[in-house]
Amino acid sequence: PMYSAVSTQSTWVSDGCHEWRRSRSAAPCVSTGTFRFKSLPAGKSVYQVKHVLQRGSRACAVFPNICALVNVTTEESHASSFELLAHSSCAVGEVVPCDFDGENLLLVDWLTEPSVLFRIVHLIRAEQCEATDLPKSKWITLARLWAGDYLVYVAAETLAYIYDFRKGRLLQRLSGHRAEILAMDTQMPKSIATLSADAEVRLWNGRSGELLQTLQVSEASFLFGYPYFLEIRGKNILLSADEGVYLFEFEGEGATDSHTDEEAP
Repeated sequence: PMYSAVSTQSTWVSDGCHEWRRSRSAAPCVSTGTFRFKSLPAGKSVYQVKHVLQRGSRACAVFPNICALVNVTTEESHASSFELLAHSSCAVGEVVPCDFDGENLLLVDWLTEPSVLFRIVHLIRAEQCEATDLPKSKWITLARLWAGDYLVYVAAETLAYIYDFRKGRLLQRLSGHRAEILAMDTQMPKSIATLSADAEVRLWNGRSGELLQTLQVSEASFLFGYPYFLEIRGKNILLSADEGVYLFEFEGEGATDSHTDEEAP
């Protein structure tokens, strides 16, 4: 099965999507919804799925010639006219989805060397725009969507850039990490969190670029090169490392803007 973990909910894909949420009862997790691909109008199967991305209760299943938007909690689905094959001249692997914010799909195009090209596709309105002329675009290693209008990306290992792809201008440059940035959380409406290879978590004000808080996770190591994960919920910090998954708390107020998703019961 394929696995996508974004937010406190997780989606397992075998013949569809299944959503879980942490419970405050004796049971560690409770199921909050299931969706099967065979219920789609096009009758798609799991064997045709190329990518699955999730943000909160919304999942995006990308097929070669269609894209399905699924609310795993309500089991509602919507077929988008977006076609992955239409963006690839020879093979699907040339253009790859790398993030989904519930409405927009972020695509990275590897054919535009020496620098990469990012396309942002609104899956409901079938609108798209391109993020071009990005600073340090030759050295981008990680990219995420933030606050509807922004692309947050890591370049030259230790720097994070916030780029307004609607207006085509750079908003902020986040500097201060001393090791490569491995993961980011861009689900909060005002704040951005970054995790670096020296086990340092930094919380930033995305609008002003101000560093709000820093946490050193001395127990964690990042040597295996996994696709590491980071998420902030209020004072809680969830991250993955070589040893497993860690849950910590920020001192003070933490990320007061938190996520816009509903809180777990």
